[in-house]
Amino acid sequence: MNIFNRVVVVLLLVALVLISAAVIVLPKQAITVASEFVAALDTYVSTFQGWVFMTIALLALMALCVVLLYLELRRVPSKTVRVEKISGGEARVAVESVAHRLQYNLDQLPQVLSVKPHVSARGKRVDITLDIETTQDVNIPAKTEEMSQITRSVIEEQMGLKLGKMIVSVRHTPVPSLERRRTVAAPPAPEVAPESPVPSGQEAPPPEPGQPEA
Repeated sequence: MNIFNRVVVVLLLVALVLISAAVIVLPKQAITVASEFVAALDTYVSTFQGWVFMTIALLALMALCVVLLYLELRRVPSKTVRVEKISGGEARVAVESVAHRLQYNLDQLPQVLSVKPHVSARGKRVDITLDIETTQDVNIPAKTEEMSQITRSVIEEQMGLKLGKMIVSVRHTPVPSLERRRTVAAPPAPEVAPESPVPSGQEAPPPEPGQPEA
């Protein structure tokens, strides 16, 4: 966007310089050309077709100007944040590095399955949003307070930044259904080997001592 802005500004300045020079050197001829152009434009616009084309062209120009103004005035998120605790110079840290540092420190906490930090620079401060996945038996107030303290320690003490707004979003792992838990908890039934049939024409073997006859 910066290159496009420079090109547009340079072209506008060159056009203004040329027009101003032409009016200064040849004032009568410049006024005559401008008058002829206005008269031709008035004749063209007086027809319905000319009015339609002019309206379409002006609407397209207005839309282009609105888009350019939006792109120029919108706030682009900064990719770096300034380190405050430094003397005799200036240091900046990438926002992505801050997110990786937080993820490394918070992933080591018990009952925390995954952490996704979202870091955005706002002036000299950093805003943190933590998306956390935990186990079902976690104490949410205690775990949130622990993660807040670790985040503040990492941001302000270890990295020398200023912590702005912090939001912690916690979600639990899905609980398996009751039928699934029963299926997993129930031991498999023992398999019973089927009795081998006695071939026809043969007598069954005599029972062992102590066993009743069949």
